[in-house]
Amino acid sequence: MKWDATQFWQTLQSDGPNIGPALSEHLLMTLVAVLVAAVVGFSLALFARERPRFRTALVSCCNTLQTVPSLALLALLLPLLGIGAAPAIAALILYALQPIVRSTLMAISECPSEMVDAGNSMGMTSRQILWHIQLPQGLPLLIAGLRTATVWSVGTATLGAFIMAGGLGEFINRGIALNNYPLVLFGAVPAAALAIGLDSLLAYAENVAQRWKNGFPVAIAGLPSAVAAIAVVAVLSFALVPSVMAMRTSSTTLRIGCKNFSEQRLLGELIAQRIEAKLPGVRVDRRFGFGSTQLLHAALERGDVDLYVEYTGTAEQTILQVPPDTAGGTGDGAGTPRLKQMERIRALYAERFNTLWLEPLGFNNSYTVICRAGSDAARYKTLSQLAPDSDRYNVAMNAEFIGRPDGYPAMQKRYGMKFRNETSMDIGFIYPALQNGQVDFAVAFYTDARLAGGDYSVVDDDLRVFPRYDACPVLRRDTDARLPGVRPLLATLAGSFSAEEMRKMNKAVEVDIRSPRDVAAEFWAGRP
Repeated sequence: MKWDATQFWQTLQSDGPNIGPALSEHLLMTLVAVLVAAVVGFSLALFARERPRFRTALVSCCNTLQTVPSLALLALLLPLLGIGAAPAIAALILYALQPIVRSTLMAISECPSEMVDAGNSMGMTSRQILWHIQLPQGLPLLIAGLRTATVWSVGTATLGAFIMAGGLGEFINRGIALNNYPLVLFGAVPAAALAIGLDSLLAYAENVAQRWKNGFPVAIAGLPSAVAAIAVVAVLSFALVPSVMAMRTSSTTLRIGCKNFSEQRLLGELIAQRIEAKLPGVRVDRRFGFGSTQLLHAALERGDVDLYVEYTGTAEQTILQVPPDTAGGTGDGAGTPRLKQMERIRALYAERFNTLWLEPLGFNNSYTVICRAGSDAARYKTLSQLAPDSDRYNVAMNAEFIGRPDGYPAMQKRYGMKFRNETSMDIGFIYPALQNGQVDFAVAFYTDARLAGGDYSVVDDDLRVFPRYDACPVLRRDTDARLPGVRPLLATLAGSFSAEEMRKMNKAVEVDIRSPRDVAAEFWAGRP
């Protein structure tokens, strides 16, 4: 990923208008989460103030929550709350509790004892001492806890993009997937600006509270930056209404999902544009960029997504968890074993998920092992040749491949493969890592854009360990009943995309830095 001024201006033109709505979504998630956390955390801390055992347990729970990785917490909340903003906001609330609870308990406990004694001597009750002495004296600490929780929430909310929560993380997510540095900046810079603005506002409030506590007049130092922060927040909030309205769906809405890499975004866009062109009565809702197969399939089961493109090998191993029926390979043949595989998947999807597994789109995107052309690693032509020397080399693989039964475990079992270092790496970073010499081999996909040129060599899977990965649309059965024109249209797309065409389109997105929307429109231009 490198800086390119031309790419920056192209990306700004295509995605710049979306920054405002994404920023408002980000702000909305943050404010809702912090507000709820403030109410819950403050109430729990007040309840715990005179209950030492409960206070100890409360602090321990809040501290423990901070140790749970953000993505892991989101994954745990998905079965309960589904995809979208709800689990993201819930995770932010749980993370924000710790600074709020801690600051509230500190505000109460650090109140000067002589002031509490004075209240007791005046006959004040414990509740009166709390509300009239301890909390007012601890107001700066209360605001400091709120300030910490707010800044943390702005940063953590970017991870919500992995579960389709929206916000600025969507730019970062897409930028990494498409190797697009400006897209990453369009998410990171506004998020940082939002955090700085909210922090400035709360810092001013904390300063005011501290001066009031000490009996000094309130100074206006810092007020201009706080006012500026308020103005920015107010202006951005005007985009909230359109963002919320966009969440509404109707009976004519078709929600198309895809995973977070360029080919999936292309396939989602290709299908979306075809439906928009041929079925004008259907409104397409693009829900692109799911962080994993499991998340996207779960969204399909719950009805958050109506349609997406899945691969036969992924369906067998990750979703259905059944052993492959046939040998794999990267050819485009359509022999009897392939038809048997397709029939089995179709029957199991109908039985288990009440969904329709439709005809393949025309290409097989199986896994393949690659290396940099001209390197020492390029002398190996097959995986059988590489296996005895594999402990001399480093390899990069995406996280899903490492854990899939038909992925790295299958390579190890069939070939006896044992690399020196096995690095989990997002697909967007694999090719730069090969070019920089960080790794010697990498696991890629057969239709990857960069395989179209001569920069990389493919190491043949001569024992045919990897199963076929034919791309096929998956459609919810209730969506078929609700929108009866969709399935016949999808049937016309069977066999429409060859592996070579997908490589060229992937190259246009990943190498030539064009948007999936423009590449898909170019593909359909002139086609009936």
